[in-house]
Amino acid sequence: MADIIRVGYKRTNTEYDEAGNAYTYTTWVNGPTNVVLVPPFNAQIAGCLAGAALNPGDACYINTDGKVYPSIGTTAGALASKVVGYAAAAAAIGQPVTLYKGLIWNYSTGMTPGPVYLSATAAGNIGTAATVGGTAPIGYIVSSTLVQLNASDY
Repeated sequence: MADIIRVGYKRTNTEYDEAGNAYTYTTWVNGPTNVVLVPPFNAQIAGCLAGAALNPGDACYINTDGKVYPSIGTTAGALASKVVGYAAAAAAIGQPVTLYKGLIWNYSTGMTPGPVYLSATAAGNIGTAATVGGTAPIGYIVSSTLVQLNASDY
């Protein structure tokens, strides 16, 4: 199984908290974009805060602390293996994040139509084969650049 590589490139950022402590995170520039300009209300989850640095298009779950983290399919039945939505934009730790689900994303290039699953290789990624924690499809590649991404139902 190979993870699907997102379009765009990574940029490393450094920010400082109120105490002057530096933290570094990576974001995607020109990353996945939503092709639906105004998603319907029932396709959005807004009002959450990022518990980890998020990239646009990251598959995400909401942890028991109420914060959003990138999902990863390494453990069957684990909360982190669930997908409730996909990050609409990059978000640093503690910043607001909106999650989308059930929409078609301009995600990558050179994809072959077929089901996609939660990756067990890198948090937030999707791939083309089932994983221990991502046992059922969470979307479908509809063209060489577009993928419909849904919340998990496993």
